[in-house]
Amino acid sequence: MAKEHKTEEEGLEEEKWVSHYSSSHRILLVGEGDFSFSLSLALSFASASNIVATSLDSYVYDASTCIHLFVVIGEYDQMISGFGL
Repeated sequence: MAKEHKTEEEGLEEEKWVSHYSSSHRILLVGEGDFSFSLSLALSFASASNIVATSLDSYVYDASTCIHLFVVIGEYDQMISGFGL
């Protein structure tokens, strides 16, 4: 059963769950790598306002890794643009 929770910006909204994560949780993802997990949560919640993700990668990136990161960052940009931010 979906619960409703109150956000400062929007009033009441339906709580969404993805596995062990809820849209009402404040989520900190440390060492997220390519940010694909944080992106999947943000897309599932239709918001990333409750998510902070970090990455510290000391590896040298090859071209395919860089392309993947640009795709993920582009998807974040599209999502943010869709919310008018």
